[in-house]
Amino acid sequence: ESDLGNVGYGTADYDTAARDYLLQAQAKNSGVAGYLALPKLPGALVYGAAAPAATAPQSGGTVSAAEDAAVRLSGAVRPGQPQANLLLTCPAAAMKALSGLDQQDTLAANSGFTLYTADGAYRYKIAGVFYWDPAETGEAAFDVYGLQDLANYQDYLNFVLGMKARSIYAMPANVQDGDSFATLVADTAAADGRKLVITGRMVRENEAAILFGKQIEPADAPLMPLAVYQGKGESLPSLEILDQYWMNWYVTGGATSNEVQEEAGMPDEDRPLDELPAGGGGGEEGEPTADPSATPNPSETPGSSPTPKPSPTPTGSGAPAATATPEPTAEPTPEPTQAPSSGTITVTMNGVRQEMDLVECLAMVARNELGPNAPYEAYKAQIVATHSWILNQGGAPSVAGLEPSENIRNAAREVANQLLTYGGSVAFTPYFASAAFGTNSSQEVWGGARPYLVNVDSPYDKDYASNWQNTRTYYKAEVVARAQDRLGVDLNAYSDNPEDWFGDIQKNSSGYVTSMRLGTATISGRDLREKVLNNVNGKTLRSAAFDISYDPGAEAFNITTYGYGHGCGLSQYGAWGYAANGWGYADILAHYFPGTTLESR
Repeated sequence: ESDLGNVGYGTADYDTAARDYLLQAQAKNSGVAGYLALPKLPGALVYGAAAPAATAPQSGGTVSAAEDAAVRLSGAVRPGQPQANLLLTCPAAAMKALSGLDQQDTLAANSGFTLYTADGAYRYKIAGVFYWDPAETGEAAFDVYGLQDLANYQDYLNFVLGMKARSIYAMPANVQDGDSFATLVADTAAADGRKLVITGRMVRENEAAILFGKQIEPADAPLMPLAVYQGKGESLPSLEILDQYWMNWYVTGGATSNEVQEEAGMPDEDRPLDELPAGGGGGEEGEPTADPSATPNPSETPGSSPTPKPSPTPTGSGAPAATATPEPTAEPTPEPTQAPSSGTITVTMNGVRQEMDLVECLAMVARNELGPNAPYEAYKAQIVATHSWILNQGGAPSVAGLEPSENIRNAAREVANQLLTYGGSVAFTPYFASAAFGTNSSQEVWGGARPYLVNVDSPYDKDYASNWQNTRTYYKAEVVARAQDRLGVDLNAYSDNPEDWFGDIQKNSSGYVTSMRLGTATISGRDLREKVLNNVNGKTLRSAAFDISYDPGAEAFNITTYGYGHGCGLSQYGAWGYAANGWGYADILAHYFPGTTLESR
């Protein structure tokens, strides 16, 4: 590890110091190829594949992996080469601190790195962090060293999808065709010889190099080395489902189920029950069945990607007291007599249009939406809402699913033949991750009224949801550019004081912004989230419930959001909280969709 330090990392002064340090090192040793720097961890000089390092044996010109104490380039890929992956082997003797990047706090403080070479500075945002067993063989093995030249598009996809499927954290850096990568292979203390692999995606032209470590969250069920499953007596998850899932993530730009539902919108009218096809599953008659192994076409209707998953139900002081459980707003809906469920349903699952077994489809969606450890009654509420939403949409709407446990399949078997109805039609039953201080009405989200989609309380979200309160920072220049591009508003002409740019904020009873002013334009909070400040250098507001403040020193707006998603219908974390406090799925559904009827068909 070097003694350059990292004070001022990311600044022009640091870049100058790093280049000077590199040039001095190269003057002493022609084998030095670069310098690797991180925001908060010690950096290191980078050597060519066979170049002797200052601390390595000098005889023979090469060293063994066991005695090497240098970070080394591997392969012929050049830094910044499009659709390629520059590989750096980082032994513990050279960069011991890298092994700590599997810890969330350490990763959040070091969510990017810079490689300095004689040609310039190459900055990377970390897109994936995963464990890798170099000795593993078989269908789940990942050829880290073999996936460097990614000019072949299939190799590129294999690398990107394999990296994302294995990442132990959900990283805010997105990926697109033509990106350039650098991967660090670090030692770990694990006795089984596994490595920690850190893949960075190079900052694109005109993209801010700012890192967003606070947006990092643990990934849900990442693909681990085979030895991990064998040690637990478990089998590998379905690689076919994972491939479909991450391919859909890639072609949709990482869209979440919230975003997919917002884009799909609300039908003008609910679908009458007598128009549903016969059969327990409600599959679309006459719909073609796609090959499940087919690769999704980027031009097809986007499917959904992971919604942040609830953590295991808290115990002790972290859980709301039982005495605080709100009473149902109406008499609980009687649970209908359960009949054996069967049949199929037509959906676009993970980007592939197909006819699926009804129970398996609903269980896969519930697993994806709520994670592996949700309360049983919350799964059942999610399954009924999913089934009703699919049938209300008609056709083959897009959903995302992961391989479910037998427990989740059992929940699906119990309620797969049940739907929520209203006035003789299957109800429109959207869902989202977590509410702010209550839910939105359909009028406030989609502009059309449904008597069963109104503002209701959702008191448990902030106690059970991860990252319920979240702050995004938007720099003044970013807001100016988006206001001009999306609204035709010149904020600098409007006022030379940025604190005047946002104003007249009106909120509904649940805390969502219904009206506001940005310069001379009057918009809704949903407009700001979805149309103005969506995907600004990887940043999007998590909900339309927010507060805005301006930091003159940083020349930036801090927008603090509450909850996650469109806010209309079933709150998934809210359902989690109600179920953890004793409510059954029928009570939960009656609360979030008041006036609907739960019936079997």
